[in-house]
Amino acid sequence: MMALFIGLAHVFTNSGLSAALIQRKTLTLDDETSAFALNIVVGGGLAILLCLISPFVAGFYKKPILLPLLCVNSLTVIISSFTIVQSALLTRNMMFKQTAVISTISSIVSGLTGISMAYLDYGVWSLLGASISAGLVRTGLYWKMSQWRPTGKVKWQCIRSMWGYSSNLLGCSLIGVTYQNMYSQIIGKVYSPESLGYYNRANSLRMLPAEIISGIVNRVAFPLFSRYQEDKPLLLKRVREIIRGTLLVSAGGLTLLAVIADPLIPLLLTEKWRTSIHLLRILCYAGVFYPVSVLYLMTLQAQGYSNLNLRLENIKMVIGLITVTVVYRYGVTALAWSVVALTVNAYFLNAWYNVKLLNYHWRMQAYDILPTFLLCLISGWAAWWIANLFPLIPLGILFVKSGVFLVFLGLSVYLLRKSFYEEFWSHLAWGISKILGEQKKL
Repeated sequence: MMALFIGLAHVFTNSGLSAALIQRKTLTLDDETSAFALNIVVGGGLAILLCLISPFVAGFYKKPILLPLLCVNSLTVIISSFTIVQSALLTRNMMFKQTAVISTISSIVSGLTGISMAYLDYGVWSLLGASISAGLVRTGLYWKMSQWRPTGKVKWQCIRSMWGYSSNLLGCSLIGVTYQNMYSQIIGKVYSPESLGYYNRANSLRMLPAEIISGIVNRVAFPLFSRYQEDKPLLLKRVREIIRGTLLVSAGGLTLLAVIADPLIPLLLTEKWRTSIHLLRILCYAGVFYPVSVLYLMTLQAQGYSNLNLRLENIKMVIGLITVTVVYRYGVTALAWSVVALTVNAYFLNAWYNVKLLNYHWRMQAYDILPTFLLCLISGWAAWWIANLFPLIPLGILFVKSGVFLVFLGLSVYLLRKSFYEEFWSHLAWGISKILGEQKKL
């Protein structure tokens, strides 16, 4: 219930300046320091605003506990405002080892904090403890690993020079956060907290592999695409390579998640969450398109077309509002299917400008995407059919389905390694050789 307000606050704190710092061809110390100062001022102001509106949020949902929860949660906005420049510069310089270490350590600390507080009966406050501890650790590590310090001067002209680009991305992010949280707000208000819990659990599970993959790929893709923004043929080649590999991992992971949902959810979350299984399967269809759609937007953004990003988000928001207005009365399942329809629509909208501006024609896109969809479909059907031939316990079904799916998909990728998955296979082989080389040294 707080996600929309906290999400909007984080978007305003960033203001799109992080992407501007990565995309710009040249940067000065004054640019970096000006962006840093603006982030802190905006973050502090938004934290105060969240505390001021917390009584109204609590009244809207008729949940008094939201008042203190929202005020305490506003600390995450202030904490994150101290890391945006360091994060952007590490990404710009493609220092992904450092960002991976920061992400891993903060996630571990967050998980341990949340679990410990939950075990000590802190209830919903455990979630806040997890997010605040992650923010504090992340901030400390960014300042430790980054050599950057605010040594330049704060200049309004520096902010203004980045504002044309970043303001469009700010608008995109505001629309995106509102759109992503629109379903949770409607379900929480119209239906029940239990329905919202089932939907959010299903949605978070299907977004977990998609967001992890997108986060990793986009961290690499955006600075890489920005370097090639003047060379359209080379940029198109890199886009196609990344899309093939990304789609294989994301579509494969989501297909496997849909296939093993029956045994996985009760084993992982207990029987009381079984209601979320059918929602998870529906939402997995939408998740398949997510990384590719994000990459299409990233391509436009890297070329400096942030205004087109904003135009696309406005169009999708209007279509989304109309769709939700029509289907929300038919239940949570209908809303889940509307997510699938809107995600497919978003894919074609995002792809259209890449057809026009990058000459990434529909036939080329079909060649890059459809074979992976077909392989995932065949592998998923084979896993489902073979597992149903034997009377197994839930854990056995889980292992059989996973094993059959991975074997079928792995063999397919191997057979097509020279004709279709050449780049993916070469990167995979390189990674395996590095691991085996390290083991031999040990």
